[in-house]
Amino acid sequence: MKKYAALPLAAILVATLAVISGVTDVNAGPRHGKMFERMDSNGDGVLSAVEAEAAALSRFEKMDENGDGVITKADISAMALARFQKADLNSDGEITHEEAKAAREAWRKEHHDHN
Repeated sequence: MKKYAALPLAAILVATLAVISGVTDVNAGPRHGKMFERMDSNGDGVLSAVEAEAAALSRFEKMDENGDGVITKADISAMALARFQKADLNSDGEITHEEAKAAREAWRKEHHDHN
């Protein structure tokens, strides 16, 4: 199995800052505001480099399914399979339009309705 080297934290930080560049204001909209609030761990209304790095590391760790410090094709495959199985509500090996719609709605609720 070919392993892909883990990105250095600095690269993860840069990528995270690029992703959140439009989320620097808690009033940026409901989705971005909630994301910002989750990342702003001290609640001061500003994302520090430390907070951004922590968010990026948290996401990396979630993607590293087996916790070995690198993300491999196997990690991505395991994550994709888990998402597929979660969406396949009747476990028939197929995802219908209705199941896909339900999965999207569940994902949105899980990721954006944090109060």
